[in-house]
Amino acid sequence: MRIFMRAVFIMLLATSSCLAQENPIRQLFQSILTQPAAMPSTEQLFSTVNETTVGALPAAEVAAILPLARQCLQSANNVVRQDGLILLIAVVTRPDSAKVLEPYIDDLGALLSGPEGAISLRHGALYVLGSLKPTLPPKAIAHLNAHLEESRNSDEETLTIAASLLDSAPTDAAIVHKTLLVVSQRPDPGLTGGVLRQLGLNKTRVPEALDFIGKNLSHADPNVRASAVDAASRLDRDVRKQFTAQLSRILSDPSESEHMRSQARLALQP
Repeated sequence: MRIFMRAVFIMLLATSSCLAQENPIRQLFQSILTQPAAMPSTEQLFSTVNETTVGALPAAEVAAILPLARQCLQSANNVVRQDGLILLIAVVTRPDSAKVLEPYIDDLGALLSGPEGAISLRHGALYVLGSLKPTLPPKAIAHLNAHLEESRNSDEETLTIAASLLDSAPTDAAIVHKTLLVVSQRPDPGLTGGVLRQLGLNKTRVPEALDFIGKNLSHADPNVRASAVDAASRLDRDVRKQFTAQLSRILSDPSESEHMRSQARLALQP
């Protein structure tokens, strides 16, 4: 009998130890789902769920927690849904995020078709879909592509989609054409500048993309011109030679900012 009681005692200690060591992220989201009236503070949420804490977890532990994020996304409570999305945003910073989040791509896609009042959720979902690492899965690209032309997209949402698509398929002429067509129909300088930067980072060689850079080297907005100069400066030398005349004009124009002229000088270097 004494041996039996000792064994039970040891088992209880082991159980208590396991509970004490349970992942705090799992505990937090279990609490969010079961006690929505007692939501964690912003400080508590972000101190528990962030790039460092999520990045330190084994993939298996992340996979075990993600069903709780799905339950949050399906909640009728918008704050609970936001907390679920915050967890996914933390997970997408991991180098294996495409693999661990692949089962949840359609859940994120469903947010893109949600009510217009859920703009913050929509943009967050777009960010996650466009940031999966090491490369975007085809299903994520399909969701982004399907929503690129939606008129209800904000300029920021359009930039998130456009930059993600251009980064994932930099040499795909069809995607480049569709993306640049949508961007050209929106007059926002920030959107145009962001896309120009992405084309430069891609070191694009797609003819239509190069035409887009050349056109914006003469844009009326100096911020857009500066983005076009920056894009041109990032291209391979044999490609950027076609912009020599435009860059030389900017370099010699005293009305241009010193920064832009410096970038033009850099782009003209052998």
